[in-house]
Amino acid sequence: MGPVTEVTDASFDSEVAKAETLVAAEFYTQFCPVCKRLAPVFEELSNDYAGRVKFVKLDVAHAGETARKFAVLSAPTILLLKSGQELARHIGFADKKKLAGAIDAHL
Repeated sequence: MGPVTEVTDASFDSEVAKAETLVAAEFYTQFCPVCKRLAPVFEELSNDYAGRVKFVKLDVAHAGETARKFAVLSAPTILLLKSGQELARHIGFADKKKLAGAIDAHL
């Protein structure tokens, strides 16, 4: 683990639902300015938590079914998942400290 993995509806089960670790999943869109601000924070966290947390990104254009399944209505939305089950949700931008605190609470 380490880098952020791009996930689609087709790869969601194998990459997220069957993951043995905590998964941080960011639902984003290509044209979202807040998503672009969040990207480097998410990358940093993926390095900080390498080996302990899997980080994935889902472009809602390619993961619309998964977005509907989790009732994701705006981007960015970050879900913390374990065995495909939602543990926590954050909508909008969050700084590294806030996201790290949410992750730590579920490790």
